[in-house]
Amino acid sequence: MSDIFNKENDEVQEKVVDNIDRIQKGNFSNCKLLKNGICELKINWGGKE
Repeated sequence: MSDIFNKENDEVQEKVVDNIDRIQKGNFSNCKLLKNGICELKINWGGKE
């Protein structure tokens, strides 16, 4: 994840930090349980999914 923050892209950094904050507050609405306790986090960018 440090590679994301080393780049000069404030929009990416803001979206990642925002999603981490939501998870820390217990909001797992964008998380999908995969296998063996591993989850996938999808970050919406406003386009079609």
